[in-house]
Amino acid sequence: TATHLLQKALQIVLGDHVEQAGSLVSKDGLRFDFTHFEALSDDEIARVEKIVNDNIILFTDVNWKVMPIEEAKKLGAMMLFGEKYGNEVRVVTVPGFSMEFCGGTHVANIGQIGSFKIISESGVAAGVRRIEAVTGQGVASRLSDEEETLKKAAAVLKTNPRNLVQRSEALSEELKELRKELEELKAASRNSGLADMIKSAKEINGARLITARFEGLSIEELRAMSDEIKKAEKSVIMIFAAVNGPKLTLMASVSDDLLARGFHAGNMIKKIAAVCGGGGGGKADMAQAGAKDASKLPEAFALAEELVMAQ
Repeated sequence: TATHLLQKALQIVLGDHVEQAGSLVSKDGLRFDFTHFEALSDDEIARVEKIVNDNIILFTDVNWKVMPIEEAKKLGAMMLFGEKYGNEVRVVTVPGFSMEFCGGTHVANIGQIGSFKIISESGVAAGVRRIEAVTGQGVASRLSDEEETLKKAAAVLKTNPRNLVQRSEALSEELKELRKELEELKAASRNSGLADMIKSAKEINGARLITARFEGLSIEELRAMSDEIKKAEKSVIMIFAAVNGPKLTLMASVSDDLLARGFHAGNMIKKIAAVCGGGGGGKADMAQAGAKDASKLPEAFALAEELVMAQ
């Protein structure tokens, strides 16, 4: 009976194109597949729930009657598309609300459903959505579980359930500020080390080669350091490596004045990354690669020296 109410409510909220595409009724709840072209919004789900529950509290008797199929069609009873019916069908009616062909078990009065709660809405195929819902005692059990979850979350955040949203928002803002401060500290730390990296550069074949390994940095952070060095220095080539657990990221960067001499970051990084079991490429001024074996970095940096020397 709840499935009938749900289908009618969906048609009211979404349109008459909604048709049943499969269903399952169990002791714990129901699953209803229906034709629709997009996910339901929170507002649409709330409206569907409200329509079903507003009807449940009317305590309307449910009627069913076996009649000739043609008579049932004339009454406008909903039928499953593609379903084969005999000459006589059972029509189940919630007076003033829904009328469907159905041979299933129903309550005598819709008030017996107690209450109705949608617990999920998802897509199962192209143009087919699925709603799962609970009724009666299932709603009470669901609410009890959710209340327990809220209590646990509130305890973790050291507040009470009523203030959970405000506490979460405050912690979210605090986290944003901490992340911002951390990024600023990391940037300051990197910038303070740029001078040392420049001093460590090796003069090779009219260019200065900087090789460096970093723990836990992103490719964006490597690029930022490279850009800062290229702003301050000329005739510089950088080969940077960032190790993040098992992941190894390599980057080559060449200052603009060396491009005319034929130095090419993309060509260099391909050969350097291969030493570490990886590959990549890019433009002449900057390129990146992924690799697997950080233990091979000393060999990779040595190859970088040979490539600069050979240019």
